[in-house]
Amino acid sequence: MKFFKNTIAILALFAIGSIFGKAIAPRGGSKPAAQSAAQKEKSTSEMVKPSTEKSYAVLLAEIKKMRPAAIIDNAGKLQQTFMDFVTINDLSPIENKSLFQAGINMHTTWTTDNQKNKEKLSNLTRQIPVEELPEEKGFIMSNPSFVEPTKRKNPAFQQKMNAEQERLMKVRAENA
Repeated sequence: MKFFKNTIAILALFAIGSIFGKAIAPRGGSKPAAQSAAQKEKSTSEMVKPSTEKSYAVLLAEIKKMRPAAIIDNAGKLQQTFMDFVTINDLSPIENKSLFQAGINMHTTWTTDNQKNKEKLSNLTRQIPVEELPEEKGFIMSNPSFVEPTKRKNPAFQQKMNAEQERLMKVRAENA
């Protein structure tokens, strides 16, 4: 009877071990480091695919999914594959710049030292390729501080505004 109990206990252990056991890697000459390097190279080469049909939103979603190493290298420089990924699509210069900034801001490793963060961010933003904005679209303002507000030319509107201002002045004088 004791032999029967021991046999059942051993069979139970084997059953539990087979259910909850770890998968054992096959023995061979494969090196995990070599596989990871090959996978990294494959993933970065797959990242740069010419596609003019992708919209800004699709590209932004892909940038969110990227690994930080695919965007910024260990030396703190933008990866050439990321730069090609953004510029190969047929987007406006503003959209390209915002995609670069999104990739930098999302995938930069930030520290608790604000000065180092500012330096890192300024170094990365200097690496963004500068494209000239088209003149015909009117994106560039030479000095926005001297822009005067537009005034309405409608005389009826001006009369109503003047009458309202006079009424407010009278109410204030009565309350004072």
